Amino acid sequence: MKNIESSAKSFPRSSEKMKGLGFGAKLTIILLAASIIPFAIALLTTVNVSKNALEEQALTKLTSLRVSKTQEIESYLQQIRDQVLTLSESEMTIDAATGFQDAFFRMPDELMVTPLDVQRFRKEVSTYYEQEFDAKYQRENGETSKVESLIPKTDVEIVAQHQYIAANPQPLGSKEGMDSANDGTSYAVLHAKYHDRFRSYLNKFGYYDIFLVEPENGHIVYSVFKELDYATSLTTGPYKDTNFADVFKQ
Repeated sequence: MKNIESSAKSFPRSSEKMKGLGFGAKLTIILLAASIIPFAIALLTTVNVSKNALEEQALTKLTSLRVSKTQEIESYLQQIRDQVLTLSESEMTIDAATGFQDAFFRMPDELMVTPLDVQRFRKEVSTYYEQEFDAKYQRENGETSKVESLIPKTDVEIVAQHQYIAANPQPLGSKEGMDSANDGTSYAVLHAKYHDRFRSYLNKFGYYDIFLVEPENGHIVYSVFKELDYATSLTTGPYKDTNFADVFKQ
């Protein structure tokens, strides 16, 4: 209350001081106030306009950047699509796809594998899954990959994975380094003929892998990197519910 009272008392004193001023001084103060107020209003307006202009400029830049990046991504995807179509329509790829499809299923007969051979191959493939693939998977992810569910079921899949994965002398992650199994099969001859060309194309354009898939049962009859999906079926195998399998079905 004392502060309020003292403030209230100050007004009369200020008023009395104004009364003591001459007419010229009063006029000067009034004119000064009249000039400062419009200047302050103009300054606030200018600041507000400048702020809005900066915000609008930043928004325009962001919009332009978004449009530019969208166009870049669309152009990149179109470029990849054109590359894939060009590769898939080439005479080399058509011949390779036809040849691999036939040779893939003839591998067990041409190798003259017996049921005991298939049993041995299956054991070696399983050992590769458990001791090489799963061991690395556990180191990197802290849990098992449950390899039992990934191991192929059919004889032709086991034979192919044995020849080009388990018996492949190249280390895990570098199976593409082997040009051919050199086992006397038609498949090995085709692999020696086409593998380096597909590998070169992959490296040139930075693809993750290149696959040839036969249309009847969805078997991956060829891939550059020979990962665990190689030789499996995208319709009945362990990868039948993946995005890769969805693309094949489409």
